[in-house]
Amino acid sequence: MSQASDPTFSPAIQSPQEHSAVLSPALQYLAEVDPGSARWFVRYLMAPAAKAQLRAGILKAAQGYLQEAEGLDYELKLHSQSGDQILSLRRRALPYAGPDDDPFGQLLLSEFCKLRD
Repeated sequence: MSQASDPTFSPAIQSPQEHSAVLSPALQYLAEVDPGSARWFVRYLMAPAAKAQLRAGILKAAQGYLQEAEGLDYELKLHSQSGDQILSLRRRALPYAGPDDDPFGQLLLSEFCKLRD
């Protein structure tokens, strides 16, 4: 079935902002019901520029959360080869790096952070 004949496809979704308005809630839902599929989407289907922008936003927000929680061991450093920022933290600190009622945010944190035991 083509998109033109699919009644669930909206031709009004034509700009990146509109794509984001549809994909964001869909990925949030997918992270709740099938985290593995959401992780696969982020790893393999997300455009590199969008992924880099998402990574930067997630890491900045995580820093804010971690600064509010005292006594947590974390470090923000640059990756030696890519130059990307990497947030390195202990696995037990992961819930404090973002809202615990946001499965997609927690999934992204675990994807974009270097977790230590």
